[in-house]
Amino acid sequence: MSVVGFDFGNESGVVAVARQRGIDVVLNDESKRETPALVCFGDKQRFLGTAGAASSMMNPKNTISQVKRLIGRQFSDPELQRDIKTLPFSVTEGPDGYPLINVRYLGEARTFTPTQVLGMVLSNLKSIAEKT
Repeated sequence: MSVVGFDFGNESGVVAVARQRGIDVVLNDESKRETPALVCFGDKQRFLGTAGAASSMMNPKNTISQVKRLIGRQFSDPELQRDIKTLPFSVTEGPDGYPLINVRYLGEARTFTPTQVLGMVLSNLKSIAEKT
């Protein structure tokens, strides 16, 4: 079994695998070391990583990026409020006082927590690691 590491940032993620000769950064489907850390929700499916980045220009309100800025912060946090103003997607306050991300997905209005979106991004990075 290999040891795998994930570097997850606001804009992209990197997957690395420990091997006998050292640490290797894994290439994604487009032979790039960095994979965009975003999810684009569409009418028929969701797109992750590089596929999501390709769809983001046509669907910015349903493309979730910069999710790391939302994780673990109260909706009332002044810094979060400044960040929300720069995001192209809708963020509202949930019943627990934390942010909710609002999108149109599969033809209907849906809400996701930042943690759920992070899980989607990490599952994409995991699938990249499994292909090695």
